[in-house]
Amino acid sequence: MNRIITADPEKCVGCRACLKICPADSANIVRTTSEGGFVTEVVPDKCIACGACISACPKDARYYTDDTSAYMHYIKKHRAALVVSPAIKKAFPDKWKKILDYFKDQGVSIYDASFGADIAVWAALRVIEQNKAGNMISADCPAVVNYIYMYKPSLAKYLSPVFSPEICEAVYLRNYLRRDGAVGILVPCTAKISEFAGNEYADYTLTFDKLTEYFDRKHIRIDKNTTDDDTHPFDDKPGQFGPVYFRPSGEREILRLFNEKIRVCSSAGMERISRELDCYEDIAEERRPQLFCAMSCKNGCIGGDYDFGAVFDEDMYSSEALYDYLKKKKSSVLRTNDDKLFKKFDEVLSPDSFLRIFPAAEEIHAVPKESSDKILQRIGKTSEPDCGACGRNTCRKLAEAVCRGIDVPEGCMMNSGFSSDSSVGENDITERLGTVAAECRSYSDRLFDNILSMREKIGVISGANVEVGDMCAAIITLLDNIINLTKKKDYMDVNAIASLTNVLEKISSGLHLLETNIKNTYRSSEDMESIIAELTALSEELNVTVYDASREDKYAEF
Repeated sequence: MNRIITADPEKCVGCRACLKICPADSANIVRTTSEGGFVTEVVPDKCIACGACISACPKDARYYTDDTSAYMHYIKKHRAALVVSPAIKKAFPDKWKKILDYFKDQGVSIYDASFGADIAVWAALRVIEQNKAGNMISADCPAVVNYIYMYKPSLAKYLSPVFSPEICEAVYLRNYLRRDGAVGILVPCTAKISEFAGNEYADYTLTFDKLTEYFDRKHIRIDKNTTDDDTHPFDDKPGQFGPVYFRPSGEREILRLFNEKIRVCSSAGMERISRELDCYEDIAEERRPQLFCAMSCKNGCIGGDYDFGAVFDEDMYSSEALYDYLKKKKSSVLRTNDDKLFKKFDEVLSPDSFLRIFPAAEEIHAVPKESSDKILQRIGKTSEPDCGACGRNTCRKLAEAVCRGIDVPEGCMMNSGFSSDSSVGENDITERLGTVAAECRSYSDRLFDNILSMREKIGVISGANVEVGDMCAAIITLLDNIINLTKKKDYMDVNAIASLTNVLEKISSGLHLLETNIKNTYRSSEDMESIIAELTALSEELNVTVYDASREDKYAEF
């Protein structure tokens, strides 16, 4: 795969934040610098281009490139088309219309990728109904497709042949509207760049971030929208169900709306998807869904991996809310339960126009256990629990990465120590380590004292709770005695009154004790809250000390 995401070795400090967030085991290679430190680089052929590492890097050492500048140069002299993702409404909630107007002013024809989503749903329905592909995994998200090809090649044969909505729209422009000239696609994510690279239907891939950078660099001012409605005069049909398609469970609920008998399941977020693909791989074919819809971003293409957007209410992210919305939209837009839109597609479109054939995936060769065992023994991690400090999920993952040549044994932060041939003076390192160790011991002592105090307070609360329970039981018994006494006597004689008074006095005494215990418990709980707050602050100070130590110039070069 072409290089999309790149690491800047001048900015990288070897903190491994990219490794910790990356869902792809082999996408990063750790190298030792001449000064004895570390830098992490990208392995293009193993990177799924999800872009998670870009936002995770604290030093801005990860970046990507797209075709925004090239497209903006092209449209200065040529007419062109632009397919726009509905996620533009999330990315630029108060300016998206004016952005599209800007492109129109440059002579660009604007098309709605949501209409391509309508085509994609129709094509998927026809493929499933005609049993052209058997059980399928949706291929709409290129990060998921890349992950399957690189890390789950046995599942590549199950990838849906239906193009993604953006490509479906581009195919529609080329083959049915007979549009010539360049076609650009404006999308929110980096993974789409990999999908469109070398594709015969799309020529340029633009992303929201790079478009914003271009406007800023060229001092192009985009005004705010003048209207609040959710429509825009596209140069062809807008999508009907497309805006929902790009949300988690969106494709599933649209398919469910048109054919409730189809077995469809959905998932979002690469961490979850990777686990579920493991399950998919293990279960029998007859138990698999007819379509597994997967999006690498946990909030879908519109929400991304961040907060929910403003195109619809947050509640729209629930599956049932999506389904209810679709039923209302189908009724209001189509005015009937008949599938007029898809019947029109049947008349003028061919499903085969929107299908592709995936090449065979290369088999992955696992690292022999004996080899990784030797590395584990070398770094002293044969029995200790996985700490995750190296950025790999487990110690064995680190050992396997070392075997594959994409990491180093020194990546184990807990046991490998420092390189003896570092250019940093040994005395300087020892002095700095002594300072850090002293600060950590100070924080550790205070943490220990607070933990002892917390245990004492917990003992007070626990004892008080036991006493409260015993008192409540005693009071209930006394009240039962009063009830029995009054039930047995039609009138109250002197002896009965004396007995009743005795019982009531005991109840009063018990309630006073109960009040005292509750107050003690409350005070202990307040003390607990104070102690927990101090523990939290101490933990943060401890983390900052360790983090700052690792970021000192001596260690950045290390």
